[in-house]
Amino acid sequence: IRENPSIRYYITSDGTQIYDKHAGDVIWEKKISAETSKWVLDELYKHDVCLMLHNDVNSYTDKALDDDAIYARLNMSKAWMEQIRATNKYVDNFKEFVYGMEGYQMVCAFFADPNALRECKALFSDHPELTVVQSDPNDLEIYCRQAGKGKAMRALAETLGFPYKQSVAVGDSTNDREMIVYAGLGLAVENSVPELKEKADFILCDNDNHAISQIV
Repeated sequence: IRENPSIRYYITSDGTQIYDKHAGDVIWEKKISAETSKWVLDELYKHDVCLMLHNDVNSYTDKALDDDAIYARLNMSKAWMEQIRATNKYVDNFKEFVYGMEGYQMVCAFFADPNALRECKALFSDHPELTVVQSDPNDLEIYCRQAGKGKAMRALAETLGFPYKQSVAVGDSTNDREMIVYAGLGLAVENSVPELKEKADFILCDNDNHAISQIV
């Protein structure tokens, strides 16, 4: 995405940021407040978790946890391990680093204990400032309610001056639901979670078979 000259804008971190490559800058951003951010961290750190925190244009994770055995204990898939190692910035003294931030865009947490995940999901979902979604059965993704992929797509459409209903969205998981519902054409890949397929206008082939090529 960063290198492809045909792509100028991209939405990142579950729809908490829009980046304009030509301007070299963030043109839209929604963060969790500093107070709520610290509360979320306090609650997550009561459990055995690995955090991937998004802020500015980067993703950060704890260097001390970069171990296959630890990731396996935290129910992290091979795909997630590869993604974190390819795209994240590893940080020493990670806990001190993240508590030092004045709010952040999104935090993704992987849990060793499924019961802890369900407990945190219920807790964060009740908070008026937060949205909680999942892109994997073993993670939670927490961001502010003013953000989200659908809201970010709408903001980009307004910035570019075209009707939002002319947009096309493609997704595979529950964190894509809002985007799929509100786009003019909402598409789910064949290997999507069932609840997303129910909301989509059409189902494409699975993501291993170049689903995007079907709509170009």
